Amino acid sequence: MPRGRCPGSSVVRPYVDGEIRSHQSRADHLLLMSVRTAVRELYQESRELIDTYTREFRRLAKRGTGVT
Repeated sequence: MPRGRCPGSSVVRPYVDGEIRSHQSRADHLLLMSVRTAVRELYQESRELIDTYTREFRRLAKRGTGVT
């Protein structure tokens, strides 16, 4: 038997490769869900910051022109 080979490895390897692919695809799916959630949260937070900035800018602009 060649060194480094296990008996029956030609049968076991396709099974193991299939399991690895299965776990990777599940992990990819979970990662995709996490990324989508993170992007959604980032979008909402940036939207809130832009709204706050716009509101404050308008308030300062009104104050600068003498409008209260």
